[in-house]
Amino acid sequence: MLKKMFRVPVYLFLLALAASCTIVHHDESKNKNSEKVTFYFDSADFDAVKFVEENWDSRIVPEIKEKAVPLDELLDMIRSNEEAAVSEYGIKKEVTSPYSFIVKGKYPVKELNRSSAVGLLYMDLDDLGGGSCVLQVGPVFKLSTIRDSLSFINFGDFVNQIEFANVSREINFYVRDNIATVVGESVPEESTVSFYGAFSMDKDGKVVVTPVILEIEAGD
Repeated sequence: MLKKMFRVPVYLFLLALAASCTIVHHDESKNKNSEKVTFYFDSADFDAVKFVEENWDSRIVPEIKEKAVPLDELLDMIRSNEEAAVSEYGIKKEVTSPYSFIVKGKYPVKELNRSSAVGLLYMDLDDLGGGSCVLQVGPVFKLSTIRDSLSFINFGDFVNQIEFANVSREINFYVRDNIATVVGESVPEESTVSFYGAFSMDKDGKVVVTPVILEIEAGD
């Protein structure tokens, strides 16, 4: 009898609790085809898009242009004395991250490969693995090379990892929407590419440059 007396109040309590809850249905259509992901832990005070737009012409491009080393000269130096090349030109902010290098160049175009979303423009220049150096031309850009090569963007300056990651994402979006647009679905024969950008040291010796300045000159 005593057990039955306790069952009723508990049952009523659970009904009241359920009534006070609101069920929110997830609408997948709202996020479908959206390129930007909103994280629940983002800081409302930080706008990564605005950060990149405000710093692109005033800080990002000037620093890249000031520190850029001719790519072919850097590769020759790495082949002959990697330790010296890393010591003089390598940029490493985290112990576990690879070295980044800020580079520039003007080289003949070998091929434009758009077989995947990560469009690659092959240059007539041997990379560290004996293949060709490539420029990322999108629309998908991998890595956080530009962010990690800039002296004024450091993890400790941001509230959390999400903000830091958002900066890299928006830099890549900016390159996609404003820089890589000079490269269409094809490139004229005997074209030349001029660029400023950065790449990260790859364990396989691949050189994949993300550009901040990019120009294509058609052949005669």
